[in-house]
Amino acid sequence: MTITCYSLKKTDTDICVEFANIVQWAADNAMIVNVDKTKKIVFHRPSVRSSLPSVITGIEQVVSVKLLGITFSNTLRFDEHVKNILTICNQRCYLLKCHKGQGLPSAQLNIVFGA
Repeated sequence: MTITCYSLKKTDTDICVEFANIVQWAADNAMIVNVDKTKKIVFHRPSVRSSLPSVITGIEQVVSVKLLGITFSNTLRFDEHVKNILTICNQRCYLLKCHKGQGLPSAQLNIVFGA
């Protein structure tokens, strides 16, 4: 189970209270929040360095996060996401090239490609 919690910089909502509510909800529903896998990302303009003190103890701040298959960076640029997609494409092209080199017919290559 993945939970995503957003909080604005200027808001009346305290992120510590929200996180405590999530932990309580998980406990009420017989689940546990794994703090070791919990990450915090602060989105900001590329020209501004932003690092908020970790008000929730034990939560690591990261510069990028993958959510629903999309890699978000803290500057909301998609360079890392595009790089990941191109890496996957290159790996799959290499796989098809290897299978073609081993004599796999075009019909079977199409099946591998579709899979």
